[in-house]
Amino acid sequence: MDGRRWERRDPRLTKKRKLFRSAEEELESKLGYDLFSEGDKRLGWLLTFASSSCEDEDSHKVYSCIDLYFVSQDGSTFKAKYKFRPYFYAATKDKLEMDVEAYLRRRYESQIADVEIVDKEDLDLKNHLSGLHNFYLKISFDTVQQLMDVKRDLLRVVERNQAKFDAAEAYESILTGKR
Repeated sequence: MDGRRWERRDPRLTKKRKLFRSAEEELESKLGYDLFSEGDKRLGWLLTFASSSCEDEDSHKVYSCIDLYFVSQDGSTFKAKYKFRPYFYAATKDKLEMDVEAYLRRRYESQIADVEIVDKEDLDLKNHLSGLHNFYLKISFDTVQQLMDVKRDLLRVVERNQAKFDAAEAYESILTGKR
């Protein structure tokens, strides 16, 4: 992780990255897909999209985005970038949402962009049509790579906790069976 941060701050690599980005944009421009960022509204049909990333000019922070390729009614083409925050939902035990949120903010403060508690319906439940709602943590990130890193780390914790829960449940069933 620290190696990537160092690369971003190295001015030589930043210049190379800008040259690469401008070469990519130049190629797309030659193919007729100029980047549309501001001006009059344009109407177009979406041809395709591709995942990408963009760097904030001021803070030099990298964000996930989607390149959207359009064709207009007159046959001209253009490209637009849409910045988004990838996220996933995490379930907690009842009434522990605030504690888990505080832990996640402390543990992954440089990777997590935002954590919010949302009320959602779990469609994986057998009785999901009953309308039961639970609270989940919506964990948002600036890049997909940050999401994957945190998710991989949290899955290890979830698997370890599940194994402990299964062992305790098995032990409890043995005790209650003997009584």
